Amino acid sequence: MRFLIRLILIALVAVCVAIGGLLLLPGDRIARIAATQISKQTGRAVDISPDSSISLYPTLGITTGRAVIGSNDWAEEGPLLETDSLAIGIDVPALLTGTIRVSKLEAVSPRITLEKDADGRANWELFPSSEAVVTDTSQPALSDAATNEDGYAFSLEKAVIKNATLRYVDRQSGTVQAFENVDLDVSWPGAGSAAVIALGASPFGERIDIEATVGDVLGIARGAATPLNGTLTTGEAELTFAGSASIAPSAAMQITLEAPDAGQLLRAAGQTPEALGLAPDFAPNLSMTSNVTFDGTRATLRAMLVTLNGSSLAGDADVTLGDNLQITAQLKADVEDAGALMRLAGQAPESLGLDPAFNPKVSSNIALQMSGADVSARMTSLSATLENATLTGDVNARLSGGVPNVDATVAVKAPDVARVAALVGQPLTAFGMSEEATPAFSGDVAATVSGATLTSNITNLDAALGGATFTGNMGLTINGSSPELSGIINATVPDAAELARLTGQPLTNFGLSTSAAPSFAASVGLNMKGETFSADMRDLKASLDGASLASNQFYVALENGAVSASGPIQASVPSTAGLMQSLGLPAADIPAGFGRAITASTALNYSGNTLALSDLSAQLDQNAISGSASIALGGAVPNINASLAAGALDLTALSGGSDESAPSAGSGWSTDAIDASALGLINGNIALTASSVDLGTVKFGGTNVGIAIDNSRALISINQLQAYQGNFAGQFVANNRNGLSVSAKLNVASVALKPLLTALAGIDKIDGNANANVDVLGVGSSVDAIMKSLSGAISMSVPAGTIAGIDMDGLMRNGNPNASLTPFTGLQASGAIQSGVLSNSDLTAVTGRVDVTGDGQINLGGQSIDYVVTPVVKEVGDKERVSIPIRLRGPWSNISIIPDLERALQLEAERELKKLEEEARQRVEAEKEKLRQQAEAEKEKLRQQAAEEARKLEERARQKAEEAARKAAEKLKLDQDAARRLEDAAKKAIGNELNKGLRGLLGGN
Repeated sequence: MRFLIRLILIALVAVCVAIGGLLLLPGDRIARIAATQISKQTGRAVDISPDSSISLYPTLGITTGRAVIGSNDWAEEGPLLETDSLAIGIDVPALLTGTIRVSKLEAVSPRITLEKDADGRANWELFPSSEAVVTDTSQPALSDAATNEDGYAFSLEKAVIKNATLRYVDRQSGTVQAFENVDLDVSWPGAGSAAVIALGASPFGERIDIEATVGDVLGIARGAATPLNGTLTTGEAELTFAGSASIAPSAAMQITLEAPDAGQLLRAAGQTPEALGLAPDFAPNLSMTSNVTFDGTRATLRAMLVTLNGSSLAGDADVTLGDNLQITAQLKADVEDAGALMRLAGQAPESLGLDPAFNPKVSSNIALQMSGADVSARMTSLSATLENATLTGDVNARLSGGVPNVDATVAVKAPDVARVAALVGQPLTAFGMSEEATPAFSGDVAATVSGATLTSNITNLDAALGGATFTGNMGLTINGSSPELSGIINATVPDAAELARLTGQPLTNFGLSTSAAPSFAASVGLNMKGETFSADMRDLKASLDGASLASNQFYVALENGAVSASGPIQASVPSTAGLMQSLGLPAADIPAGFGRAITASTALNYSGNTLALSDLSAQLDQNAISGSASIALGGAVPNINASLAAGALDLTALSGGSDESAPSAGSGWSTDAIDASALGLINGNIALTASSVDLGTVKFGGTNVGIAIDNSRALISINQLQAYQGNFAGQFVANNRNGLSVSAKLNVASVALKPLLTALAGIDKIDGNANANVDVLGVGSSVDAIMKSLSGAISMSVPAGTIAGIDMDGLMRNGNPNASLTPFTGLQASGAIQSGVLSNSDLTAVTGRVDVTGDGQINLGGQSIDYVVTPVVKEVGDKERVSIPIRLRGPWSNISIIPDLERALQLEAERELKKLEEEARQRVEAEKEKLRQQAEAEKEKLRQQAAEEARKLEERARQKAEEAARKAAEKLKLDQDAARRLEDAAKKAIGNELNKGLRGLLGGN
């Protein structure tokens, strides 16, 4: 606008020069008058060469010589205007009436110098105020019919300046600008009339054409506001304006701009886009309409509408110019592509850390305040769309000291949060999430951004990731790369492994198997800060590979990579091995009854790799237990410390099966390999009480045991064990460290033998309640190998009982070996076990009037027996004692029980011989005593007599022995050979004894 006014002033100066020239008719007269009048009007020195010529055809006119309008006395750049000649056309009809009407004024290639000093004074301020003109009595004042001192009135019909050179020097800013090829065409009928001005120039290379109508040329020259309207065109851009303006400067106009290439418009005005911080290829389609007022420092824009490449900005604005630019505006913005506008403004999205594809569509009402570099904008009815994400609501944004601060209350819908995060320069991978994570989000957000810190509260949350869904309310804070979360979320997670993987925390980081696929649903009170995480879960339901867990309230936390958890739970584990494998633990084959499948309820606490279970109630396969347990999971295998109570425990798996798998007598022990790997699954100490325990081959009643397991070695301490009507105490060891070995040290009180022996060995012929002490050790990988390797010792006593299959008392009394039952009392025995064979030699018992002894071997490993039971009848006829040995021999499945006659004869002979020997010994002793008494007096006589007597005595003894042998043979119904052998033995025994006696008697050795 200032440039337009300056050109108008130049045109007016040229007009005045022409008028002054006309008053000096002929030439020198016109030149003198023109110089004088212009000098008076402008207050400047004016010099017009008197070398003027007059032309009469086709138009009356003059051509002057060199013309110069001086500048201010402070100016340093020379005259204001200098031209080599002026051509002036005169309106002849007007001249005949006494009026000098300049019909044409033309200056060719003038040189114009505009200068502003350091104080802001301008050399183009030509005309003094109207008051000054009026008070100047030395010259008549110009009026609407301007006259010279000779009374000639004049006007300017047309002024033309072609190919002018314009130089502008601004000492305030230190700039110097020069313009070539400036053209000006002015039509001014006269003072008081409007002037029509056409100005063309290429000040910065681009051609600018202005056509304007100035309502009052002299008024605007004196600084008064005057009507001004016109059009400015450059390239395809067109600016129209209508209103009023002054050179104060001030203006009040309605403007309309259409610029298909706004960059070209800037370049035409001497402002390259780069110099204004805009993009080098800045070339948007710009249009604008507004009512504009300007008072020199403050501009107002009313009813403004600006469109830029389809985006629009409408409303009112107030702009205060100065060192600290001030803007206040109430606007309505509709931005079709904010990313593209940012690029046009020289702020490419990537330069602000945004993705190059950042291109949101935004509309909002904006209350804008700007003071220098500080900006605040309150956006209401905001609606933003970024690809398929939307945001609506209100935002209050501030930029102070280069630090952004934003308060927003918005509703957000983001079907693909990962894409949005990437577009705003915060990819989810920066927060540790997987590149494959594509979360969806919607909710109402109240957010605050202060610098690099984001704080938000989200209500009506609805989010999804990896098949998981989350609803509720939460708070989010992002400060750098450490997000913080808090809130209450209703979560449904069909595949927690996939969710964990997408969030950058794969379950393998917590020791779970790569195949683990847990599911989860709960109302979660969530807190997360960096790598610290906690969740208070209500109505929890979770599952992992068929196992399920439920809790009405459960707490989980993750801190420094360590997981902790607590709460009451109900669990169901159809396959413990599968669950252990999913948890990254060895999945050995757990014996039936020990928890191949589990249902349980407990109060759980997990911390520091230790799982504590209190108020435990569990069903392990067919077994129900209760109590408490602590399980340490940090080692190679779990370490369990537990106190458990059970009802009837079925542990038949430990023996390889149930009652049906118990060995039948003599069938042999199982050679199947014993899988003792379960001993290596856990370490720990377990206290167990049960109403009964079924081990398959052995069954117990009330049980109180302690189980200590360490490195594949189990020590079972029997505090109380009721079984088979009796009690057991002691300890049992199973060691699988270097092959399987078992040992037992037991005290047994009043145990029923028949069911026990039937269970252990398939022997059902012995009945009674026994007491025993057992200390045995076996080694092997099967029951057969263990039984064949047994070593140790055993002792037992049975106060009373029976042996099926024989009646010893009846046999001895009636000779009937086929009787079925032998009752006994006071049975005692002990023995040693070596290589699975029990050897015993001290069995004693009483069966009625029969005493029983026994000795022999029981092959525990081979399931066979070779044992002799010897009943001794206390009184049989005239005999005080009769012994008939009974031999038990054969496999346990078919034990033969028969009298051992050979041994019986041997025993009878031995008994008779012992009796005869005793009688002989007694008689010999008596005779020896007698002979001693007579030895001194009748030694020789007595020796002879003694010899004779000895011979007689020997004969009688032989006879008695023969008689006793004969009677025994008759009684025992021995054949002749046996009778002869018995007689010979008796004779030999008597002979030996007599010989000893005689040798002693006779002084022999």
